[in-house]
Amino acid sequence: MASVTFENVTKRFDDTEVVKNLNLKIADKEFVVLVGPSGCGKSTTLRMLAGLEEVSAGHIFIGDREVNDLPPRERDISMVFQSYALYPHKSVFENIAFSLRNRGLIDKEINSRVGRVAELLDIGELLDRRPRHLSGGQKQRVALGRSIVREPAVFLMDEPLSNLDAKLRVSTRAELVKLHKRLSTTFIYVTHDQVEALTMGSRIAVLKEGILEQIGNAETLYAEPENIFVASFIGSPSMNFIHGECISKDGKLIFQAQEMRLEITRKFEQITPHGNLILGIRPEHIDLEFSQSIQSGGSQEAKITSLEPTGAETLVGFKLGNTEILARIDSRKKVKLEEIVNVNIDLNHIHFFDPDTELNINRL
Repeated sequence: MASVTFENVTKRFDDTEVVKNLNLKIADKEFVVLVGPSGCGKSTTLRMLAGLEEVSAGHIFIGDREVNDLPPRERDISMVFQSYALYPHKSVFENIAFSLRNRGLIDKEINSRVGRVAELLDIGELLDRRPRHLSGGQKQRVALGRSIVREPAVFLMDEPLSNLDAKLRVSTRAELVKLHKRLSTTFIYVTHDQVEALTMGSRIAVLKEGILEQIGNAETLYAEPENIFVASFIGSPSMNFIHGECISKDGKLIFQAQEMRLEITRKFEQITPHGNLILGIRPEHIDLEFSQSIQSGGSQEAKITSLEPTGAETLVGFKLGNTEILARIDSRKKVKLEEIVNVNIDLNHIHFFDPDTELNINRL
């Protein structure tokens, strides 16, 4: 088992930097997810660790050993790709056993290892089948089994669930979390799906354009985003952003944006008057019925412009001034299009961002 360290790692393709001065420490036996939009450098980071891409600058360590110049086979890692890449002419047993035969293991050891993996992944009844006779979920388990059977120090997974349907993705990601606990091995997992990242990783590293924007557990990324990008990328639907300014009135700090007025609480004492700000509020922290349990001072009137039922909840769109806002409410609350409602913003969950740096003022 081993930790993984990226120390000032940069990757360039010609004049384009796709990973920029990455510093990241992953502890032994940790499950870390790299998440971000397409092109953010997450898969390239994984491929550098695997030895499939050269490092342009910096150092990568597995445990205490620098691996920059080591070939993939000497890094003690195993990688699962988006594509299952199974041998179509080989049985499930032979697909899983392939790497063990290449290493010269005797049949008794191969049979024992494949049997343990098949039991772990519940694919024992599939060992004699060919890949063409398997479902997508079964193929994914076989691909995982081929990786697990090698007993590597680090597992690398590059969007391994993206070919599965929605229901199977949910069940398989739960299985992967259980698998990580059973194997007690370092997992590094790449995805563009923030829901997948939040539900699987013990820590999540959020990347944008090759830069590590923030790393933390799901609760920290959701409740304490360091900047607008993390705040917008983590959480579904995305956080609402309202551009406005801070003024002083009657000894109080007020955030105003067109018709909207909010009194700024002591939590934001570092904010000074006469400055532009961006207010962030998540849809689930907006209520369309006045509640005494929510701080006063956040109430506004608005007309409903859109409704999107999702089952237990309804996404409600409306405008505050010229800004489109989305709220998430209990579907049992009956609202109608063009209805005028009292919008109450929970002041305990608002964020303020600097419009120039896009940093979260709450975190400064």
